[in-house]
Amino acid sequence: MCDNTLIDAALEILVKHKLDNKLDKQNRGYEEFCNRFASPLKNNGRVLINGFNVGIELQPFSWIRLGLDLINSRKATGTIQLFEGVAGADYGAYLPSPVFLIGTEIFLKGMWLYQHKECRKLKSDSYVTLDVRNKYLEEIKNISPKHNLLKIISKVEEIETYQRDESVKHFLKILTGIIKNYYAPFFANDSAWANERYPRRFYNDLKKISKKDALKVFPEHILISRLFTENAERIRKLWENQPV
Repeated sequence: MCDNTLIDAALEILVKHKLDNKLDKQNRGYEEFCNRFASPLKNNGRVLINGFNVGIELQPFSWIRLGLDLINSRKATGTIQLFEGVAGADYGAYLPSPVFLIGTEIFLKGMWLYQHKECRKLKSDSYVTLDVRNKYLEEIKNISPKHNLLKIISKVEEIETYQRDESVKHFLKILTGIIKNYYAPFFANDSAWANERYPRRFYNDLKKISKKDALKVFPEHILISRLFTENAERIRKLWENQPV
């Protein structure tokens, strides 16, 4: 009995020591990080490799992959705690409006890019002239200058390859329903979709009160993530079978 008590006490001390060391290491790393950027930067910020400029990415699946990365940037409502304070899996999560809206827009514009042969055939080191880059940049912005996801979906639905594929049509139908029920703006105006990306509060102007949230619960993130992930792969394979 006494031996067990001593063992338990020793284990408790060992765990506390490991946690303290981990916290000290994290604090030192944080201080180094802050000091680095609080000091004058030698190069005054980011620097490109000699001879390179920044331009738009035109590989369709790069857009879809980035859209997926954002769609997987969930907000956990609860997380399982494992041994030694390690965070485990979420037992509930959802996508806040700004994350869903931006991730979905990028994903859909990747779907739109796939219709262009010169974009589909691009490799990781392919060069695209400035004129072509600027042309596609303008076309992408003009799909919906107001970031209206429903209008972007309507443009994607016009693409013949998608019209012939029942799975993609079904995906876009489901996505439209999710947007209308959970993420579309409440009021129609020129900046409504862009404004949905900002933090929101709900006001009752008659009673002069407000609430942080007055919405129905968002769909579970795991369902949204599966929908996008499965269809990303389906879309990639669909276009692999198209002539380049």
